[in-house]
Amino acid sequence: MASAMNALIRRMHAMAAAQPPRRTKLALHAPKSVEVEFADGSSFHLSAEFLRVYSPAADSKIRSVGGEKVIF
Repeated sequence: MASAMNALIRRMHAMAAAQPPRRTKLALHAPKSVEVEFADGSSFHLSAEFLRVYSPAADSKIRSVGGEKVIF
């Protein structure tokens, strides 16, 4: 019983460590950039140009299925 409990505790710790850090700040510095900060202290400044180039465009995801337009 104790070994099963220890295994469960180890698995819970592994799952907790695998969780992504919680976002603590999201700031829009229009029209130039977006700033994102996380609870683990990491911070990112993403330029509008970077987001424009690397974000998937909605029109590239639109497909016609059975005569209806569907966004994937």
